[in-house]
Amino acid sequence: MRSIDAADVRVDAERIRRVSGVVLAGGEGRRIGRPKHSIELGGMTLLERAVGALKKVVEEVVVAPGADGETIDASALGVAAATDNYACGGAAAGIEAALVAIRRDYALVAGCDMPFLDPGVLRLVASLAGEGDVVVPRCGGFLEPLCALYSRDLRAMMAARLERGGFALRRMYDEVETIVVEFEPARAGLTFFNVNTSEDLEVARRMLALKARG
Repeated sequence: MRSIDAADVRVDAERIRRVSGVVLAGGEGRRIGRPKHSIELGGMTLLERAVGALKKVVEEVVVAPGADGETIDASALGVAAATDNYACGGAAAGIEAALVAIRRDYALVAGCDMPFLDPGVLRLVASLAGEGDVVVPRCGGFLEPLCALYSRDLRAMMAARLERGGFALRRMYDEVETIVVEFEPARAGLTFFNVNTSEDLEVARRMLALKARG
């Protein structure tokens, strides 16, 4: 893996045109007691917030609904849906499905449980399209595989891994050309904050209220 400081990345509109946005909206939300995509925050569902953030960055957005596909009307959001080809494959299956569905060369992936996605941060990641097979942010020492860029060229490899039960995205990074974008917490802001529990949701509501007050 090769590292790049986010401070050295410049927004590149030409590269961004090679990128589609993908919202990973699957998962049962067991720890929070309901599917995350339907949770409301600030008058919008988490799915609507993620789709809206990606639409500010790229022209094409696809939703990967996973096993909850029947409960998500992607067309109502003005986006397409990608159907998982591998049951119980988790995020890796959602990404593989999206790589099949998108019309651009790269998928800028974001989990629907990330309510504060910063379009500025997403543009920096998308501006590295063409640098590697995977472009993954790292902030505070933690990789963010569910807010990362994946090349369509990975479709066959990901399908083969899923066939073998290989669902761990991080293990794949050692097998492909992976670029790590190093973000300082101050630059990333709340982009990588995600809602996994009721406590996280309450924190998100408090943070949204603080932002509303300015």
